[in-house]
Amino acid sequence: MRKYHPRRFIRVFSLLFLKFILLLSTLICSYKFGKRTLCPLVEHFPTKIIKNELLLLRKYIKFNFNQNNLNQKITHKKHNYYQFNAPEGSFNKFNLEALSEFDKSELKMAIVSALPNVLKFRAYKYIPKLLEECEKQQVDPLWAFSIMWVESHFKTLALSHVGAQGLMQVMPYTANYLATKIDSEQLKIDRRSFNPFTNIEMGVHYLKELINTFEGSYRFATVAYNMGPFRVKDRLKKKLPVGVRNKYLSKVRLAHKKIEGALIEAHIAKRPRTSQTLYMAKK
Repeated sequence: MRKYHPRRFIRVFSLLFLKFILLLSTLICSYKFGKRTLCPLVEHFPTKIIKNELLLLRKYIKFNFNQNNLNQKITHKKHNYYQFNAPEGSFNKFNLEALSEFDKSELKMAIVSALPNVLKFRAYKYIPKLLEECEKQQVDPLWAFSIMWVESHFKTLALSHVGAQGLMQVMPYTANYLATKIDSEQLKIDRRSFNPFTNIEMGVHYLKELINTFEGSYRFATVAYNMGPFRVKDRLKKKLPVGVRNKYLSKVRLAHKKIEGALIEAHIAKRPRTSQTLYMAKK
């Protein structure tokens, strides 16, 4: 739709005002002199031009109104839905683009439904922060959530025998390293690993680093999160197996399958006919 120039507004309303004046003068003359003849100017007035201009103006206003509504809907969709399209792929060949089928509240409830009743209350308030950070870093959120589940069972004050702390079980020296690297207002204020939101931010950023370090290998990145990237690199240099019969990796995979199953059930309840084409990415 072409832009309706302001000069055309002025032209249309000027002509309408002029016609109104002429009609008014004609009525006054007919009332005063008893003649019911129209003024010649009124008879030859460009009424057709005015009708065309008003029609164009109406179309222009209607088009802009519809366009504004469409833009508002698109903006609302962007803000109310997570957008995941990780270039490194995903854990267990999971199609991340399928998460855009759920709005934020639906995705949160679907993930919570995969947990045992004991853990639901613990995890509920930290899921939005985890999803937000995963979207920011473009990390598979179900993978990150599975690691959090295995690492701490959503206990904010969890402390391992080697000193790993918080929801994501971040080591103190790793926390110090990440605090200097991440540009975050929250980390500038509070660098403590036990702060749950800071801990999630650190953990997701660290997962992103591991994925980049191991060139998109989720298997190596998962094992490295548990035993450290240097040990994994050392085993790879020596051509030793990594992630074969690894209990930690098996636990993460099991947690991921439970969350994936809950999402499929939620999608079946939402859209039964399209559920079969949902989650498996191209092999």
